[in-house]
Amino acid sequence: MSGHDIVVVGASAGGLPALKGLLRALPGDLPASLFVVSHTLASGPMLLPKILDNATDLRVMPAEDGQGIEHGHIYVAPPDHHLLLARRRMRLSRGPRENRHRPAIDPLFRSAAVTFGPRVQGIVLSGMLDDGTSGLRAIKTCGGTTMVQDPAEALYPDMPSHALRNAAVDHCAPVGHLAEIVTRKAQEAADPRERYPVPESLSVEVEFASLQRQLKDIETLGAPSVFTCPSCKGSLTEVDDSGQLRFRCHTGHAFSAESLLAEQEDDLQNALYSAVRAVEENAALARRMVERWGERFPRERLASEEKAQELEQTAQVLRRVILGRTAGREG
Repeated sequence: MSGHDIVVVGASAGGLPALKGLLRALPGDLPASLFVVSHTLASGPMLLPKILDNATDLRVMPAEDGQGIEHGHIYVAPPDHHLLLARRRMRLSRGPRENRHRPAIDPLFRSAAVTFGPRVQGIVLSGMLDDGTSGLRAIKTCGGTTMVQDPAEALYPDMPSHALRNAAVDHCAPVGHLAEIVTRKAQEAADPRERYPVPESLSVEVEFASLQRQLKDIETLGAPSVFTCPSCKGSLTEVDDSGQLRFRCHTGHAFSAESLLAEQEDDLQNALYSAVRAVEENAALARRMVERWGERFPRERLASEEKAQELEQTAQVLRRVILGRTAGREG
């Protein structure tokens, strides 16, 4: 009987120290395989494996499509690719972004849950917003073990805090203690897979991430919502996830409520800046018209002057709105 030998780890902002601390505390002969997703820029260099390799006696390497899975190895998702688990091997996918990221944590966690069930240990570390929460729920549904870094230790406590509120978390502890739990459970026999049937909706979401499912089947996950996808402007379906509010569009982009709100905030900020630019350009043109009319056309000059003042006041109002929103988000 297999142990809890599939360990999936998700991290984002402030996650590097937590990752290094977790891996440093694991033994070099750990009878398990680890899979790591850390939010990275799509065009960024693949530096994380080398950094983590210096922190552990386990072997660290970039994940490759079709690569087999071995104990004692740590596989790191490359930039701009989701890392997914299949039977005895890994898959890399450029499927739609989830929670504004690719790689994202939730697709890895869901695929691990569907493929390995009770053998999975899932860990969410430091990060902003709530990627990983839905994935931990999937792991728990399929019989696995769920853990989060103690938010008091995390540099950015959002991700572990969201998971604690919205998923059934088995262990919340500093990373050193999480490593002890991982080591102990890797040597314990996991429950039989048959005790935890995989929900059809969970399998469907894994197939979306791996581009194996036609996106017209999105309706099987929930009901249409009134919201629009910020990434592609298509309609969003509200996913039925037992109380957690999530959305997915026909293109496949997926959002938690928190990540959708953050994306909408960015769109609104950009729209406000565009509005300021357009209004200030109109005001500048009106000022040019004032000069053009000169003293010979007093009526037209006055109309242009009033128009310029009105536009300049509007631009000032918009700038105050932007400054107020920016201060609110930073605070």
